[in-house]
Amino acid sequence: MSVTLSRYRVLLPRNGRILPGCPLRPSTTTRIHTASSVPSLRGSLLDFGRRRGGASVRSLATVYLGLGSNVGDRHANLLRAFKGLREFGEVDATSLLYETPPMYVEDQPWFLNAACRLSTDLGPAVLLERLKVLEAAVGRKDTARWGPRAVDVDILLYDDLVLDGGDGGNGDDGGDTGRPQQHQERQQSKRWLRIPHPRMHERPFVLLPLADIQPDLAHPVLRSTVKELLSGLGLSAGVGNRTLSAAAAGAKGVEGQAGESAGAGGAERVLPMGVCSNGHTRLWPMEGRRSRTYVMGILNATPDSFSDGGQHYRRGGGVATAVEHGLKMARDGADVLDIGGESTRPGAAEVSPEEEISRVVPVIEGIRDAATAGGEAAAGEGDDADTIGPVTITVDTRRAAVAEAAVAAGADAVNDVSGGTFDPQMLATVARTGVPLMMMHMRGTPQTMTSLTDYGGNVVGEVSQSLEACSRAADIAGVPRWMHVLNPGIGFAKTHSQSLLLMRELDVIAKHVGSPLLVGPSRKRFIGELTSESDPIQRDWGTVGACCSAAERGAKLVRVHNVKGAVLALAVSDAIRNEG
Repeated sequence: MSVTLSRYRVLLPRNGRILPGCPLRPSTTTRIHTASSVPSLRGSLLDFGRRRGGASVRSLATVYLGLGSNVGDRHANLLRAFKGLREFGEVDATSLLYETPPMYVEDQPWFLNAACRLSTDLGPAVLLERLKVLEAAVGRKDTARWGPRAVDVDILLYDDLVLDGGDGGNGDDGGDTGRPQQHQERQQSKRWLRIPHPRMHERPFVLLPLADIQPDLAHPVLRSTVKELLSGLGLSAGVGNRTLSAAAAGAKGVEGQAGESAGAGGAERVLPMGVCSNGHTRLWPMEGRRSRTYVMGILNATPDSFSDGGQHYRRGGGVATAVEHGLKMARDGADVLDIGGESTRPGAAEVSPEEEISRVVPVIEGIRDAATAGGEAAAGEGDDADTIGPVTITVDTRRAAVAEAAVAAGADAVNDVSGGTFDPQMLATVARTGVPLMMMHMRGTPQTMTSLTDYGGNVVGEVSQSLEACSRAADIAGVPRWMHVLNPGIGFAKTHSQSLLLMRELDVIAKHVGSPLLVGPSRKRFIGELTSESDPIQRDWGTVGACCSAAERGAKLVRVHNVKGAVLALAVSDAIRNEG
């Protein structure tokens, strides 16, 4: 047998002596890879814990974890667990989010499932013990096996380790304090510890998220890749229609949807966005027959936007007008209102963060207050009241300070036209606030972008790779991939022909990046050139055509000024596509 050492981590006690319970701090790092011909190396070797001259040398292991929840606010539970996992090491990759039917015990609500990859120096048994503590902190209670739970975090794979309970699994126990009760609990954890997870190969809700992270990842016992295991279940990796057999699906138990409404009762990718009337995270289906194209209404709280600057907002007194316009768009069917306080048209002047905050926060608060009042009135007055219900709001900003203030005021997500690159604090801020992040491709700034349109003849490839890099950076920063929406940036540092090419190749971009695509063609110059309309406000008919085309090619959200026209056109286009 052989072990390849490519890097290592030395853990040194703060006072230079190893004592029970002594906190350790990391020095240099490395990983140990077991040879593929020896898949069953046991814990003492894989964990590589040994004492030498007052220091402990331990490997960094790559661990794949499965996350699930079907009790309470399922997404809030998963997000809390994800944040807790970041205390155990570096979470360097996450999956998309899936709503899946229960297996084994079918008479229970549907689950939300995701996966992540963790780089950690914790041994398997210690990691399992800490995962159980984390599950309890999130709210998991002791229930029947395979029954409902607030959260479930399973070790799926731990490097190439094969462990079948009772083997120990971590050499020196990863820093056992020696206390009898803790030692007993750890030994109990060991008896339950089996790696790889013994049923992962038969579970679509495990394999689909794993395939988002690494479809060619091999099972150390079965010697099949995740992609191959999915194929054996009649499913495919990557973006597309994934359905389960009706027998595997069970009955839909969450949010009032019947199993057959999801195609053949299948697992579906979903996007967490906004809040339902019951206070739980709203989930937008991204595939299957329940999916559709979502409409984002543009609300410019600016005096200088290219098509409607000052129309709905005026310096020193335009808040009421902006709020009323936002509520009108919600009544017209907008799924989300995108509120921005800085124009990003070519050549637009920058505004200070303070000015931007003074524009967007009062509008967000005004819409929130009006929607709440309307909902309360509806409860007491029936059909005579405004019944728009909870309004999903995004803030259109490049600045972390504005994003943080907007979320505090009631925004549900951040829409950053710079893809998180303009403000170095943006990604950390969004991670801390725990809201979804929309990232657009853009070169330069509004002042310089028109001169930055040379893509070497490969605008589709360049945009795809840039969006993938933005998503990767956000993932590592603590915004999980299942909360990303990506935007190719039509018209931003793009020529007329480049904008058309990107619109034509949206399906290529969608397949490359995996995350949902937001497209914003509304009233753009390329539409004016195609329709011979010099007045941006007269470009709404052309915009509707662009939106329907984008939806056919994989866009999940469209950003428009004229909400009602887009909603009506997409209702027809989506029905034709989904019934096909």
